[in-house]
Amino acid sequence: MSTRLCLGLFMALMDLSIISTALYTISKDFHNYGLTTWAALSYILADIGCAVFFTRLSDVFGRRQMVLTSFLFFAVFSLASGLSQSVEQLILFRALQGIGGTGLYSLCMVICPEISPPRFLPIVVSVLGFTVATAGVCGPVLGGVITGTTTWRWIFWINVPIGSTAIIILFFAWPSNKNITDVAETPSFKQMDFLGAILNATFSILFVFCLQEVGTRKFGWGSPSAISLFCAAGVAAFIFYLWQWYISHGAISKWILPQLPFRIVTHRPMLVAILTTILTGYVQFTAVFGIPLRSQIVDLKSPVASGIRLLPLVSATAFGSLFGGGASAKRNLTFYTMSIGTALMVVGTALLSYSLPADGSHTNAMYGYQMILGLGLGMSVSTATFMNSLEVEFIDHAVSQGTVAQSRSFGGSIGLAGSTIIMNNHLQSSLSGVVSPSTLTALFISPFTISDDSLETEVLFRESYIKAFSEDLRVAMYVAIAAFVISLCAWQKHPPTVKSRSELLAKAVEEHRNGLRDGEVNGLGDARALKLGTRVG
Repeated sequence: MSTRLCLGLFMALMDLSIISTALYTISKDFHNYGLTTWAALSYILADIGCAVFFTRLSDVFGRRQMVLTSFLFFAVFSLASGLSQSVEQLILFRALQGIGGTGLYSLCMVICPEISPPRFLPIVVSVLGFTVATAGVCGPVLGGVITGTTTWRWIFWINVPIGSTAIIILFFAWPSNKNITDVAETPSFKQMDFLGAILNATFSILFVFCLQEVGTRKFGWGSPSAISLFCAAGVAAFIFYLWQWYISHGAISKWILPQLPFRIVTHRPMLVAILTTILTGYVQFTAVFGIPLRSQIVDLKSPVASGIRLLPLVSATAFGSLFGGGASAKRNLTFYTMSIGTALMVVGTALLSYSLPADGSHTNAMYGYQMILGLGLGMSVSTATFMNSLEVEFIDHAVSQGTVAQSRSFGGSIGLAGSTIIMNNHLQSSLSGVVSPSTLTALFISPFTISDDSLETEVLFRESYIKAFSEDLRVAMYVAIAAFVISLCAWQKHPPTVKSRSELLAKAVEEHRNGLRDGEVNGLGDARALKLGTRVG
């Protein structure tokens, strides 16, 4: 069962980036450069808006029902995405596919530790971190291979047989006596924090949407549209904060499950894990999308070749993920692995930014720099996942994993928007007055439109992109430095041990399941359930 869940996790995360090496081909197919990027962004926005909400739904309706629903959504709309006859259809179906994908992502992170014997927790977390870290960088590789050898539609259709098989197996083989905690056997909408879910999604989506539109120059920074959207996002975030504080501290907490319990974000190590995950997502998405794009634009490589150039990042990320979780198998070394991981991110991004040839020529040293960055990314991702399993109260396990999942996608989407802004600023300064305003506007939306212009313009554009790529990685380096500084705040003199936490988790799951069977636990507000969740430190 864990294998099928990890496969679903891998598919969902891979689809975040698999489209990156196919965007040019898709845009040519639909003769629409301007909207094609939204085929990638719509999936990410759905991921941002629904991650925490899915984990809360699983608390109410049960893990099995929500996992099967997520797989069904993902498979059906993967098929629909591949059958799209217009870019508008593709954007819509990708958003719906993203809803299923975020369910697979967040719920797999919740369920795998719950169904595994507590003594295997370090191994499980290492595998989860390995899956999360490698899926994102495998996406462009597989996307490039598929796009270069057959139709781009297969990057979506490949999910259908895999997802369908997983649905059948999980439907008939879901264990009835494992450590799965279905917190409430009877579905109850009264327990759902719908207002919190709406406010959370509104803030996240509006902020990222507006940042992306500003980056593509559809909105100016001071335009009424941009100001209105940023203000609306800020108001939604403020109201969300007040509402979560109220239902986390008041008597109403017995009847409503907070979308983000305050005890999670006020616990220092957990707050560090969330903030570090946001910043790691920024760095990872910048590299995963930027490196293949550089290969295609500057080196004129095919989607296959540009995807293959990411393999050093893939292998190093995989090793870093396994090491990050495995290092804490006996002792809680999460502080050290996170600090070292973020430090390696700083070194990797610095080398990629400052040490590459100024003329844009390819150098094999780039592979070594990727491996340093990948090692840091892998260690950081798996450590944040492991900290989540060690630090949160038992009853908050699902929602905290959902929060970490959303944080990674949120940071990554900001990274993509930031890359767009940096690139277009360089284009503005380099090509303004050289090309027509209509051509420059088209380049703001998609860099691949340069293939339709003159050779002289192409040379100027590539020179501009080389500078933009270096600056993009330089900003990612600053973000990695911030992640390193924040990771130092995770220090604890007596951190919870893996053994004591595993014993507590085993006891809590067993007693909670027995309580449900005996009718002793009737909701998350029950004092006994809260007691079972007390952290051991």
